[in-house]
Amino acid sequence: MKSFEGSDRVQDRTDSGLREWRKFLVPAGIFCLAFLLRLIYLLQIESSLPFFYALRLDELYHDTWARQIASGHWWDTEPFFRAPLYAYLLALTYKILGHSLFLPRLLQILMGSLSCVLIFLIAKSLFNRTVAVLSGVVACLYAMLILYDAHLLITSLAVFLDLVLIGLLLRAGKRPRPVNWFLCGIVLGLSAIARPNILVFVPFTLMWMFFQFKNRLLPKTILARWIILSAAALLVIAPVTVRNYSVSRDFVFIAWQGGYNFYLGNNPEATGWSTMAPQMHRSLEGGVEDAIRLAEEERQTKLKPSQISGFWYGKGIQSILSQPLAWLELMGRKTLYFWKGYEIPNAQNAYLNRDFSALLDSILGKSVIYVPFGLVGPLSILGLLICLRRIREYLLLYLFVLSYSASVIMFFVCSRFRMPVIPILIMFASFSVWWLYQKIKKRQILHLLIFLLVLAVLLPASNTRLENLMGDQRALDHFVLGGAYQELGQVNLTVKEWRTCLRYDPNLNLCRTSLADLYFNRGLIDSAMNEYNIALVSDTSFHDRCYLGLAVIHHRREDRDRAIEYYLKSIDINPRFEFTHLMLGHAYHEKGLVEKAREAWRRVLELNPENEDAIKLLKGG
Repeated sequence: MKSFEGSDRVQDRTDSGLREWRKFLVPAGIFCLAFLLRLIYLLQIESSLPFFYALRLDELYHDTWARQIASGHWWDTEPFFRAPLYAYLLALTYKILGHSLFLPRLLQILMGSLSCVLIFLIAKSLFNRTVAVLSGVVACLYAMLILYDAHLLITSLAVFLDLVLIGLLLRAGKRPRPVNWFLCGIVLGLSAIARPNILVFVPFTLMWMFFQFKNRLLPKTILARWIILSAAALLVIAPVTVRNYSVSRDFVFIAWQGGYNFYLGNNPEATGWSTMAPQMHRSLEGGVEDAIRLAEEERQTKLKPSQISGFWYGKGIQSILSQPLAWLELMGRKTLYFWKGYEIPNAQNAYLNRDFSALLDSILGKSVIYVPFGLVGPLSILGLLICLRRIREYLLLYLFVLSYSASVIMFFVCSRFRMPVIPILIMFASFSVWWLYQKIKKRQILHLLIFLLVLAVLLPASNTRLENLMGDQRALDHFVLGGAYQELGQVNLTVKEWRTCLRYDPNLNLCRTSLADLYFNRGLIDSAMNEYNIALVSDTSFHDRCYLGLAVIHHRREDRDRAIEYYLKSIDINPRFEFTHLMLGHAYHEKGLVEKAREAWRRVLELNPENEDAIKLLKGG
């Protein structure tokens, strides 16, 4: 009998060990699946996508910033324009591993794979194991998560940190010890210095805590726990604020781009998705320069970064107050855009990347349904509606979706800015599928009919074709491809792509002036002049570049009067471009107008006191 009892105990321990081991099998499987798919995508674009190495827009901005930090310029002399965490982490990888554009992406897909596991764990704690497995698998296969994990953008980091934050908050909800709230605050602070949108969530955490603990803790105790969370977040953010103040004597909490972005999304000509505003250049660098120039011209004084941000917040609010009904209509459109299946491009056009990855092409749809969000979005709305009966259990997720989506909609909507809410929506979408399966099993026909009826309304609403509003994106796609080929030195492919771009959109001066510049640099002067002249009559943008190009051409041909005329026209449009003033000075000097030449060169030094050419010319003039 004892031997049987002993064997039973051994068997029980064995079974218990197997059960414990099986707990890790599913999350390990989810991690492996997520990593494998992301690695396949990474290898495919590494070998084929031209701007994998020829970086552009935000990826180029992050890479340049990170290389500066890694080279020793980690303190710099200006307040941060953008939240710094991603750039500093990227710089750390460069410092340790060398400047590689592959290895940081490899680390990011590891982090993205962990995000899929976190989605599984959070869904398991709130819903059930089936919903958790489904959520994890959908996250593994979710095209936009795969895409952003493999690009040098903040998105992957923001998604990961926000999932960690939600997981820790749920843990603190079960074990409300001060140390748990402190850990939540640390992660909240890290998320804020990656992307400050998360700060909108902070007051909502207090609301959740009151609902969560109203029958267990006194209100003052709940408030004390929330203060611990907030203080820990401020502890992380404080070094950024102190650094900003120490380099500029200007109070910039994290970064100062907020006002500029707010105006882009709420100006009189705002579309709700584009990053354009009246009198501002379409490029990032040009747009920021114009934002500084226009603010200082209106205030008639030199402004600090925080004052520039405040100026544009004020301009945006003025626009709202002057046309409140138009703004409400704009907010309605932005809300709809947020829930559309179409992935609005910004820095990365997913539908262009699809041409360079068989994997992405197979999981990113653009036909009747914009897979994945065109399906996940409607299903998640159904899941949110079904779970309203037990809203207290899921309140934290509701508040996160509400606050974070509002923080995006208040500015402008694009695919990558909504990504932090996608994991939560995947959970609710998975729950709605599980709920539907349960109703089918139980043959609850009425519930099934209501579900399918609502889905039949949501699917077409979510999958209307936004391209009709935004214009044909193929022109811009060919333009960015041409720019990447130019960066790689493949001139023939550059010209081919830009010519194709202009066939789709002959008025895209961004492309036409770039083509004219290319012709000029290749010595094809007549072709360059032709493109500059076409650009001057086809659109109102980039005329400063056109006039400058024509001025330099006439200058080289020694037609100085015409050159001066064009230099001045360029300066009228863009008075802050120091090269134009420098060349204008040369033209004046060659005509014997020495004082006018010196005046132009002095203007160069007003714009850039360290311009060595202007310094030498003024000393020798």
